[in-house]
Amino acid sequence: DVCSSDLIANPDQQNSPYSTAGAYYAYGLIHSNQYSPETVQFLMDGFTNSGQREEIQHGVSLGMGLVGMATREDTIYEHLKNTLYNNADSAIIGEAAAYGLGLVMLGSADEKAVEEMMTHANDSQHEKIIRALGISLALLMQGKEETADGLIEQMTRSKDAIMRYGGMFTIGCAYAGT
Repeated sequence: DVCSSDLIANPDQQNSPYSTAGAYYAYGLIHSNQYSPETVQFLMDGFTNSGQREEIQHGVSLGMGLVGMATREDTIYEHLKNTLYNNADSAIIGEAAAYGLGLVMLGSADEKAVEEMMTHANDSQHEKIIRALGISLALLMQGKEETADGLIEQMTRSKDAIMRYGGMFTIGCAYAGT
């Protein structure tokens, strides 16, 4: 049995970037919703040491979102946002960074985050990124009921079918189980 941190940290072993990315994602799952500065630093180091490999940055971004779930942690949010903005040409990295943003801001209904995500979704040409941002916007409105109505209206009236799709998820997140 090799644990995920062994796959990540053992430089002597030749791992595929997919194994390494999966290990970072698994590390995030193991530590999900258990934020600690050490765990976040481990993931930040993984991003830095990724060698600009999209696959690894994808796994690290998802792991960061899971570790920082519902924390509204500025450090993680800003890192993922910058990752999304600086990799506009990569749907692989952008998709994971967008999901990570939604996980970190889960249930916050943060107006600044909503505005930034909507703006980027409207500017993006990648369907994967738009879809991930639509679902992340839904995550921001988890359990917010009427607070989400303005965003729901905006998303469901969008010209973009993917944003309308995200609007349906937003209805579900805002009202399901309430």
